[in-house]
Amino acid sequence: MNEKQFAEITLKRTDKRPIAFKGVQLFKGDNHTHQGPTQNRWTKASIYQTDSGKFVVGIGYITCWQGESDRFTAAVFDSKEQVMAHIEEHAAPLAQDVAEALNIAERV
Repeated sequence: MNEKQFAEITLKRTDKRPIAFKGVQLFKGDNHTHQGPTQNRWTKASIYQTDSGKFVVGIGYITCWQGESDRFTAAVFDSKEQVMAHIEEHAAPLAQDVAEALNIAERV
C-alpha cells in the first residue's frame, strides 16, 4: 500500500501572513517560456492535499519587469472541483495540466 508522505509546507502570500499546513504536493507547474508573451511575466501554481483532506492552491504571478514585484496567493478548498474553478479563474493557462494531474474532467 502506497501511503502519502505528508510534509510541513508554508506558502507565502503577498500582503498577508504565510499559510502553513501538513500536506502532499499533487501538482506543480508554470507557463513560462523563453520567448513570446510569457517570457517576462508568467504564472506558476502548486496544489497540495492536506492531512485533513482539504486542498491548498498556491499561485505565483512572476515578473522580470523592472519596477514590478512578484505576487503570491494561497487559498484553501474542500474539493477538486473548487480547485479547478479557482485555477480556471486565476491561472487559466495551467487549467489543462492541473485537470490532468488531478485526474478530473468537466462533467456534463
